[in-house]
Amino acid sequence: MQLGETYIPYGKSCCYYRTTLKFIDEQPLAGGFYIRHPSASARDHEIEDIIAKDKCCNKSDFCDLFYQLHPPGTCYGTSPYNLGSFWGDPHIRTLDATNYTFNGLGEYVLLSIDAPNVTFALQARTERAIKKDGNLSDATIFTAFAAKDHLNSSVHIELNTDKDDFTLYGNGIDLTPDLRKSLDELFEFTTSTLTIHGDKGFLRVAFLALEITLSIGVGAEMLSLDTIVPRTFQNKARGLLGNFDGKPNNDFEYPNGSVLRADASDAEIFLFGQSWAVNDDTSVFIYEDGKSHADYHNASYVPRFLDTVDNETLTKAYKACNGSNNVECVFDYAFTLNIDVAENTKTKRQDVDAARKEIVMSMPTVNTCSTVNVTVGQNVSCSLKLEAGLNLEIIGNSKSMVVYNKETTTLYFRQTNQIPHDIWFVAVNTDGRKSLQETVPTILCTGCSGRGYCTGKTRSDPREKAYFKYSECVCFRGYSGVDCENVFDGCADRPCSRGRNCTRLSAVEQVNQNRTYICSPCPGGFENDPDTDDCQDINECNTSKPCDQTCLNREGSFACDCHEGFRLDLTNTSKCADINECNEATHNCTQFCENTIGGFRCKCQAGYVFNQSEWSCQIDNIDPCANATIDCNNTSGCVLDKSNQTTCFCDAGYSFNRTTLRCQDTNECEQNICPQECTNTVGSFKCSCLSGFQLVDSVSCEPCVVPYWGRNCEQMCNCVGRGAAQCNPTRGCECLSGWTGSTCDDDIDECLGNLGICADVRKTCHNTIGSFNCECIPGYRENSDGFCRDIDECLDPVLNVCPKTCRNTDGSYTCGCESGYTRLNSTHCRDIDECEVGVAECEQMCENHPGFYNCYCYFGYRLNDDRRTCRKVEDVCKGFSNLTCAGYCIVEDEKASCKCNSGFELGNDALSCHDINECLNSTLNKCSSGATCTNTHGSFLCECSIGMKLQNDKRSCAVCDNYHFGKDCSQSCSCIHGVCNNKVGCVCDSGWSGVSCDVDIDECTNNLMTCKEPHTRCLNTPGNATCVCREGYRRNSTSGLCEDVNECIDTVLNTCGQICTNTQGSFVCSCRDGFLLEQGQCLDINECKAVHGCEQQCDNTIGSYRCSCKPGFVLDLFDRKSCISAEICNTEQKATCSANASCSISDGSVVCVCPKGYNGPVCTDIDECKTGQHRCNQICNNTVGSYLCQCKPGYFLQDDNTGCQVCNDGTYGEKCATKCICNVTNTNLCNRTTGSCTCKKGWTGIFCNEDIDECNTTANSCPARSTCDNKPGGYTCDCNAGYIKNAFGQCQECQQGRFGTDCNESCLCDMAHTSECKTNNGSCICEPGWTGKTCNEDVKECNNEATCSSNSTCIEANGSFECICNRGFKRSLLGSKCLACSDNTYGDRCSLTCPCKADNTKTPTQSCDRVNGSCLCTAFWKGITCEEDIDECKADVCPDSNAFCHNTLLGYKCFCKKGFVLHETRKLCENVTKLSEEHKALKLQITLNIAGNDINLSIESTFAVYAEKVVSSLRKYWSRFIKDFTVVVNTLRTGSLHVDYTLYYVPSTNTSKAVSNALVEMVNGVELEFDGKTVSTVSVGLANSSVVCDVYQVAMGDCGFGMACVVEKGIAKCAQNPMASPDSIRLIVGVTVSLGLLLLLGIIIAVYALNKRKARTAMKIKQKEAYNNRAFQHGDQRVLKFQVVEGRRNYGAADASRYRTWRSLALGFSGTYPNEHDRSATSFKLPRLAQKQKRTNSFN
Repeated sequence: MQLGETYIPYGKSCCYYRTTLKFIDEQPLAGGFYIRHPSASARDHEIEDIIAKDKCCNKSDFCDLFYQLHPPGTCYGTSPYNLGSFWGDPHIRTLDATNYTFNGLGEYVLLSIDAPNVTFALQARTERAIKKDGNLSDATIFTAFAAKDHLNSSVHIELNTDKDDFTLYGNGIDLTPDLRKSLDELFEFTTSTLTIHGDKGFLRVAFLALEITLSIGVGAEMLSLDTIVPRTFQNKARGLLGNFDGKPNNDFEYPNGSVLRADASDAEIFLFGQSWAVNDDTSVFIYEDGKSHADYHNASYVPRFLDTVDNETLTKAYKACNGSNNVECVFDYAFTLNIDVAENTKTKRQDVDAARKEIVMSMPTVNTCSTVNVTVGQNVSCSLKLEAGLNLEIIGNSKSMVVYNKETTTLYFRQTNQIPHDIWFVAVNTDGRKSLQETVPTILCTGCSGRGYCTGKTRSDPREKAYFKYSECVCFRGYSGVDCENVFDGCADRPCSRGRNCTRLSAVEQVNQNRTYICSPCPGGFENDPDTDDCQDINECNTSKPCDQTCLNREGSFACDCHEGFRLDLTNTSKCADINECNEATHNCTQFCENTIGGFRCKCQAGYVFNQSEWSCQIDNIDPCANATIDCNNTSGCVLDKSNQTTCFCDAGYSFNRTTLRCQDTNECEQNICPQECTNTVGSFKCSCLSGFQLVDSVSCEPCVVPYWGRNCEQMCNCVGRGAAQCNPTRGCECLSGWTGSTCDDDIDECLGNLGICADVRKTCHNTIGSFNCECIPGYRENSDGFCRDIDECLDPVLNVCPKTCRNTDGSYTCGCESGYTRLNSTHCRDIDECEVGVAECEQMCENHPGFYNCYCYFGYRLNDDRRTCRKVEDVCKGFSNLTCAGYCIVEDEKASCKCNSGFELGNDALSCHDINECLNSTLNKCSSGATCTNTHGSFLCECSIGMKLQNDKRSCAVCDNYHFGKDCSQSCSCIHGVCNNKVGCVCDSGWSGVSCDVDIDECTNNLMTCKEPHTRCLNTPGNATCVCREGYRRNSTSGLCEDVNECIDTVLNTCGQICTNTQGSFVCSCRDGFLLEQGQCLDINECKAVHGCEQQCDNTIGSYRCSCKPGFVLDLFDRKSCISAEICNTEQKATCSANASCSISDGSVVCVCPKGYNGPVCTDIDECKTGQHRCNQICNNTVGSYLCQCKPGYFLQDDNTGCQVCNDGTYGEKCATKCICNVTNTNLCNRTTGSCTCKKGWTGIFCNEDIDECNTTANSCPARSTCDNKPGGYTCDCNAGYIKNAFGQCQECQQGRFGTDCNESCLCDMAHTSECKTNNGSCICEPGWTGKTCNEDVKECNNEATCSSNSTCIEANGSFECICNRGFKRSLLGSKCLACSDNTYGDRCSLTCPCKADNTKTPTQSCDRVNGSCLCTAFWKGITCEEDIDECKADVCPDSNAFCHNTLLGYKCFCKKGFVLHETRKLCENVTKLSEEHKALKLQITLNIAGNDINLSIESTFAVYAEKVVSSLRKYWSRFIKDFTVVVNTLRTGSLHVDYTLYYVPSTNTSKAVSNALVEMVNGVELEFDGKTVSTVSVGLANSSVVCDVYQVAMGDCGFGMACVVEKGIAKCAQNPMASPDSIRLIVGVTVSLGLLLLLGIIIAVYALNKRKARTAMKIKQKEAYNNRAFQHGDQRVLKFQVVEGRRNYGAADASRYRTWRSLALGFSGTYPNEHDRSATSFKLPRLAQKQKRTNSFN
């Protein structure tokens, strides 16, 4: 019931169930306390309340913590407020619920609170209600309310002029214009202490500090008010809302503390209400200029009360109000006779009753049981705490599930499943009020699937509710899950190491085996640890003899090593093979080497012995060269051969040259002795290894073992960085992408220098550790397609800092100001002083307020409902001078003068007003620098230049912000790579285009840049292009030319593993012999499995191979490939071998060995192609003793002569020997087999040299508003003129100011006067009022007579014109026509009110001349205001000499003189004696009961007027009985009105009877209609039957002898009289009867004449001077102003209509009527009606 704003800067939200409308207090559906109210800070509210709840309740499990800081609270059991109401013809319901009616007229205290540090005043104003016929009623209604608290928060609400809406002031600010503008939207005015909300005829006002709320409604031309007051103010609040203390019987407490009894009469209550009248010191109302409290209060007013209403009116009221129960409705109808008022009162009373009933009701409470622990299938009982007399109602669909025992207040139900129950219930009292929803708090034990037990502690469960939790389960062994629903998965945590498989055991198996899983056996090299079920390493070296020689244990395996002289057998790594140091030349023998197992021994030539100490051969005792026949001095020595011939020999490493007889070095490198690299030395050699390998046993190369790398594995990798990938044996540390440095720990900043790394121009590169991210620039967010789209920051208060209004732009936003404020800086605003800068629309007076301004009118004028213009309500200057001001008139220092409305100045005649041209006046021209001033009628306009925006003050121009441009900054721009020029929009940086500067210009493709230097190419970059060296070239810093880069110098620049060969612009990788290049890597060729040179046996080495021989053969050290017999076979031995086999002796046996490529006993050729012993990739061709590899067409044979590689680009066919003839530029692929061409997109034909025209096919995908342009090999989509491509490839229209192809042209239009520059051709579409090719020529609209409607004048202005209605005319509602002034107005814009007495003018609805205001009087009136009567009787206007003239307000009247009567036919006055000749005369008397003591019937005209009225009344009566008759009034006397008159009629039997009957009826008393009113009469002379009989017999003759006149049933007749003798029956009608009747007639005539004179005299009186003598006009009724007794206030004319009733008017009647000709008499005061009568010169 409290406003959320009450808690500012905090707040609170409440949530209710949609179906039941019940308060929600359960998480997370409940509302709660706000840390920051959105009205105080929408941004902080979003962060601390909205986002916080999302994070705590939706994205985490901390909802409890959130609600600790945001408690939802609860509902009130009983309202802490009371309601008081005011409505209708003031009906009041006090805060303690007392109903009463108070018809005071003025301003009164409704509520007054005066407590420590707190004051509050609520006041009301009443006025007289208007009847349906337009006349004032005797009822008063509320027309204004005002309130103010101790913090100076205030509100003033009153009924507007049209009585259909509000006039609203808040804190002294006129909020009415804003209230009107809100239309269907909610109106809101908010400060820290006051809020006002408006919606559809209602206003809600909250005084936040006091928590007092006012609800004001409008209907049936009156206001109503509901007041909600906290009970904290009990015993502190008084006034017409009663003594607020909870006791209705003392509500009528006077200000002095005394109390009126509760059953007081209406009159007593009226006096009580009067005691609470406001005075000038206590009033909190806002008053017009010259007005005060006293102008609205009438202490002398006394209302009518309901007991004075006649029965007929009450009957109508009961009918209108559906009976008499609704007293307020009956009251309002009875005194207003307005059914709309009655209906409004009736409806309001019903609303008040309903609201009161609602607010006093208490909400029942029900306390549910404590938390119930329940199992599925269990019956649940819940004992409730419920007040006596309350019922329980089950809500929703669970009624059938629940049983409620009312006696024990216990609720029963059965929990049938695990789903949270939906049992909700409320307590219901006898009034039907319901408590908050409650439920049974439950902890459910699910049964744990029968595999465990519940602990009673709650667990987290996705099904849980705030009231329904689930119990925690403890599972039996072998089971798991929140409900023990799963068999425990022992394998879930992957317990088995070493990659073993895990087998899950069933629950039974887990129990039986006391374990939960089984691991598969450990892998080789490991064994199971029985204690840990883990795998532990097996030390194979200890458990077996896996190696021939040395065993090295390793984790999960082992390695074999060999003793010195041995190496691992490549065919069996557990075996050690002897190294043949002799064959491999790794020995150090000087002459001969003999291999031994694990070593070697040195031998010497014959004649030499081996000296072991010196490790050399020395000559034995006999010198072999002693008898030499050759010179061996230049050799190592000489020796005798088998033939005892001397020969020379050389040491190992040398060979003997028989020609030169010298020893020359043997080049072992030519003997393939080293596997990779070999360096020959004199007498020896040196093997070395490639990078990535290390040398072992002098002639073998092994790969480097991590972490070693490089040549001979001498370098160590330190790949410890975060980006390390691996240690490459050739190149060292290899880093992952994004990393560099020797340890791969240096991050590469990919964003540095790589401008185009992010494809979307709305993204920027952000370097990350080891990588980078492309993120949208501020103001954009990436969508699902990966594109950056604009963020509307205005939709999210977190994203903008605007305190007031926010306007989204592409990529950003701008802050704006509300109406009444202008920009101070980019985010804040300052108040506009509209009065100072001249933008206020006030006609007369202006007052500034922060964000608003108030308009006021001078005394005598009143604000119209537009709250800007003034209307004249009183001519305050009339008493001083008769000015006809064109503007308005004021009185200062008792001097009247004319003033002009704002924007006009007084003319030389001091009456007329002329427009001020503010633009020519440096003081009045408030337009800021750079603005153009244009004068208008009554004001001026400021127009900003292009690139500036007119601020809210309509005077200042500010340069467009960074996101807008153009006229009034109406166009937006978001320049990604450019700046927003305030005049033309985006000006792109060099290299960028597009409306938003988001399209990179490809200068290379568009030939905007040409690179002519050698080895250069054009490189497009975002926003630029440059000439760079082609790949493989680097610019010389000295010459500036691009020179080839030798990539082979730096391993960083090449990817070669072995051989790098530099080429122009690039490099080529190749491999050394023994390696094959595959996928960029050099892989060892296993020559032993392919073609090799070994005669017998081949052993592969990394990069080469070594040859060996079978037993009985030794390697020929000359080529180290051939085998020679260790011992030569003789002929006989050779014969045992086949012809092509080699023969040798081994261990005494003949050994036959087939040559390579042969096998079998007879050494037949091996067909390797069939046996699969070849290494060919594709085709194998057998040859004798060998085979040859061949490749299919499209491949060529690699260097290993076995592998086939695809043809290089540009070649195809057999051995790739044919060159392709495709157009290289247009071809994607030349088929390596057939040479057919696969064309690139856009090309076709056999040789790909025919262009495809995509524009003539559906192959193009050009966007809308573009044209396809075919290009060689492709096409382009060129945007149509007026469009340009954006970053998304779409054609976007040029921004205003640009046009043509790619928006390259600038518009020449004068954009200040151009509504649109056509983007296709640049043509200018001018704004209204401008013309010309560039819209710089003003249209002269006034040259066209049809520009303005008739009755108006056209005024030219730059780019415009104004039609000013001529004087005497005003603008129509639609503004298209000038209508003649009406409704009694005249002058400029019909702003002045006619000063005339409207009823006395020719046309009452337009009583004066429309131009000058002169009054147009009828023929009966004259004077400036038509208030001087013309006395027509001064002329001889009555032609009959027997008549006299009587002047009237609307002409004159001719009356017959006394003794004469008007002849019906001749219309002349004839002597009454002539009537006696043809008619019977009956003289009668009658008295009319009217007040007439002050009527002077001695005046001839007065007598004639009253006599005429009496005759009219009597004729209506007598015409009911007879037809041909005449009534002549003889005399009239005052007292009541005593009339003596004569009835002349044509006698007949029927006529006489009718006369007699009429007289009998008259005796009983009749009512006559006199002067429009019904009056009672007395006929004294006819009061007994004898008199009636006398008249009867006079008319009919004597009854005769024996007969008597009797009156039976009101009828006189003759009847037999048995009691009388015939002689004595005689009736003589005496003179007394005739004299009595005559006297009665005379009285009637006198009274009639007196009343007639009185009415005529009253209508002739006119008021004089200023306020005392003026009359108030309301519709057709005109009420004279009364002088009051001394001490009473003298009210003005306007007050007369408000404050006078029939009773107060009666108090003003005094004295006798003045002489009718005494026009200066002022003591006669009587309300009168100005009747509309036609003037006539004839008798009526």
